[in-house]
Parts: sequence; structure tokens; C-alpha cells
Amino acid sequence: MHDKLSGRSRRPEDVSLRRQTPRLAPDRVIEIVCRLLGTEPADVSQRRRDSLLRPIVARMLCPHSGLTQRRTAELVTSRRARR
Repeated sequence: MHDKLSGRSRRPEDVSLRRQTPRLAPDRVIEIVCRLLGTEPADVSQRRRDSLLRPIVARMLCPHSGLTQRRTAELVTSRRARR
């Protein structure tokens, strides 16, 4: 894989410095965050004053699921619509 990517890159050393991490399904990330915070995944769809659940879920979805911030926002708000 390194050889294949390094041929397309202007700087071959950049390829070796890229982090290769496995991606999790968005629903799996939500389940893990909710379990650690002691809440239910359905609670992500509810807006509550001073709740950190939704921001934490959004923060974890980007790096661990590989979603963009826009897609993460769509996912969190669409969960609200699915109630």
C-alpha cells in the first residue's frame, strides 16, 4: 500500500507519516459514548440545556468514524427527526 500511495504523492515521506486507523460505524461510536456516559443512544436526539452528550458524540464521530463535521451534524440532527 505504501508503494502505491507514494507514487501518487509529490512528497513520498508524507505517505509514511499518515495515520492509518480503523474506522467504526457511527452507530457504534454513539453506543460507546452513551455507555461511558451512562445514557441511552436515544438521548442523543434530545436537546437539553447544559448537556454535554451531543457535543461529545459529535466530537467523537469525526475522528473515529471518519465523518466530516457536516455529515456528523446531519447525523445528529436526523436522529432527532427519527423519533
